[in-house]
Amino acid sequence: MNIIELFNELTEWADKFTIWFTFLTLFFVFRNWKNDKKLQENIQISLRYQNKNIYLLQTLRRIHCSRSEIQGLLRAAYGGATYKLSFLAGEEFSQRLKNVQNGELDTLIIDIDENEKEEHNVFQKIEENIKKITSK
Repeated sequence: MNIIELFNELTEWADKFTIWFTFLTLFFVFRNWKNDKKLQENIQISLRYQNKNIYLLQTLRRIHCSRSEIQGLLRAAYGGATYKLSFLAGEEFSQRLKNVQNGELDTLIIDIDENEKEEHNVFQKIEENIKKITSK
């Protein structure tokens, strides 16, 4: 095998490698674009007491969906006062939040139990504030 044949052989392998590398890069670019598009979607936040749901007026981008952002939106909807929802400290909330962040859910549902409904009136107060805003 002379030098020219060796050079031609190496060039062939380099061409094949370049083609495979290009397709692999294209695959990852497409996958990254698809993931980024999913992260930019808006999600809804809903409070649920028994069978009744109320949706917060503000939506949140999936990429910004975190426990602190959710609490900020709830505080704004509640009227700025302090509230307490034990559901936000539980494992079920963490799992739902993870599912929203991963794109498996498009709505984050926060359950309110009987004690919180009666003690803090969280559900009624947020519902009243939403009605005030939407009736204007």
